[in-house]
Amino acid sequence: MIRRGLVFAVLAITGDAFCASPQAVVNADSLPVYANASADSRILISLSRGEVVSIELVVSGPDGQWCQIRRTNPAPASGYVDCGELKQVAEPKTTRRVEQLNPDAAIGEAIQLAAIHEQFAHVSDPNLYAASFRKQLSPGQSAELTAIVTRFLRPETFERAVRATLQKNYSAELFPQLLEQLRSQLARRMSQIETGQVNPQSLAVFLTEMSKTPPNTARLELIRRLARASGSDSPQTDVVLTVVRTMAEALNSSAAPKKAVTEQQLAQTIEEIKTRYGPELERSALAHLLYIYRSVPDEELNRYAGLLESPPMHWFNTVVYQGMLYGIQLMTTQLVPAVLQHFHIDLSR
Repeated sequence: MIRRGLVFAVLAITGDAFCASPQAVVNADSLPVYANASADSRILISLSRGEVVSIELVVSGPDGQWCQIRRTNPAPASGYVDCGELKQVAEPKTTRRVEQLNPDAAIGEAIQLAAIHEQFAHVSDPNLYAASFRKQLSPGQSAELTAIVTRFLRPETFERAVRATLQKNYSAELFPQLLEQLRSQLARRMSQIETGQVNPQSLAVFLTEMSKTPPNTARLELIRRLARASGSDSPQTDVVLTVVRTMAEALNSSAAPKKAVTEQQLAQTIEEIKTRYGPELERSALAHLLYIYRSVPDEELNRYAGLLESPPMHWFNTVVYQGMLYGIQLMTTQLVPAVLQHFHIDLSR
């Protein structure tokens, strides 16, 4: 499926504190709604006290819980909010029979069907991880640095992070239907298209032609719909910000107080990245998706979007996406001390 610091763990639909689907009431005078489960993401709208929303997904992390919400009135809106600012409306519990699967086997099949291993290529550019060190090294050490970074960017670490996130948040209710959907002919065909090799020359020709003859509005909206259904509407920006934040935290753990990056400095850097590079990163991501699906007709893409928007697939993609960010954090945290040690960089003085 389409994929696009501290790890977020998506709770199963039967989570204890909040559960998906019920209604909740805003319990704050003004509640910002974010594009993603992060205060670093952009604010879409603000809700007022007393507004009623539906909770579609619950995301938990060390800084609290995030609820993915949907509002239908007075105007449709959706996004992520702080769960602590919602008061859930109690609903009677119902019992439903669901097919019992072996969790490890089910997760393994889902990872294979969704081609998670191949998704690693989208977040494994060594230059992204090496940028923070280049100023402290000579030009002659650049190739050496790239080799070290590449050694730490292991698909196995990345896949283990995704698997661990799925195991922690396994949903016995959703997985039977999820596997059925992943096994479908439509899902298999799209997975094959999404993980295919990108020919640089073909991509360059496509982008040139697209600049002369832009896609129509309906096609653009369909591609954006696919991106939203995949777990994040700003995947490339999220990856960059995750690397920047985790890199700063890892460097701070080895740095003297006077050399440490303050939270205010980090927040300013993140805001500058979002403002300066965010729009271009997302335009690039949109162009890439237009290229990937260039041979797929609108009718088939529309069916695929509907599949991705179904509760099981949306849940799965969101969990996998957060698992991918977790993998980036793990690799970055391991990479920093290795680079400091290899090049004898001492930040403690």
